[in-house]
Amino acid sequence: MIALLNKTSKYKKYFKKSIKNIKFNNLRYGLIGIRLLESCRLTPKQLESIRRVFVRLTKRAGKFWICVFLNQTITKKSKGSRMGKGVGALDSWIIDVKAGQVILEFTLSDMSLLDAFNAGIKGKIPCKWEFVIREFDFIIEDDTKRN
Repeated sequence: MIALLNKTSKYKKYFKKSIKNIKFNNLRYGLIGIRLLESCRLTPKQLESIRRVFVRLTKRAGKFWICVFLNQTITKKSKGSRMGKGVGALDSWIIDVKAGQVILEFTLSDMSLLDAFNAGIKGKIPCKWEFVIREFDFIIEDDTKRN
């Protein structure tokens, strides 16, 4: 979770923003990915819990990439303060993700672990999601036809 904290940002407090276009809907690094079917907000704790499930199942045999970054701050006013007088203090960072965005990519040494990984992360993502598997086009050349 320490690696996900945003250390360099121009401003601490942003307006609520909307992601206009999604360029990250294809797999770039891994063979399998998790694509969200609904828009939602993710916290660093949720991503860290998914990563721990992956590490526990694969025993560090697979590779794991997090494809999203903390991009929105959550502010909170103190409990005893009255309304007004501006935005409160910085409380936490979250990740705004749109539907169709790939948030995680990974490779597994054994595809039978995919069902166990699915059961392990079932309640950890707050919206509907699906697995995306990279397709390969194999071209096999026959060496016997060469002279």
